[in-house]
Amino acid sequence: MLKLPKVYNASGLRLKIKPSATLETAGATFFNSEEILIDKGCLDEDLSVVEVLLHEMLESSLWLAGHRYVSRCGGTSTEYLFSLNHKEFQVVVGEVARGMLDLIEAQKK
Repeated sequence: MLKLPKVYNASGLRLKIKPSATLETAGATFFNSEEILIDKGCLDEDLSVVEVLLHEMLESSLWLAGHRYVSRCGGTSTEYLFSLNHKEFQVVVGEVARGMLDLIEAQKK
């Protein structure tokens, strides 16, 4: 089982990364302006850890930088739209790359 890094830096904010047993939906992940919560059930398989952590890192970076919008044809979390140019995309890629390095470093502890 992969160990989670303690924090992720998204758009200048340090988000704590925590496993959670209290999320309403199994396999759910969630972030707000202070933390990224990952359902403990997602932590059993290495691929699942990487997938959900990558998802939340990307989404939190895009949201906190103002690139995530609610679709006019929906409004649920599955209807979010992302809009950014290539320069802005590269900033997000840099944040996520640092987050992935933190994941690798967490395995050495």
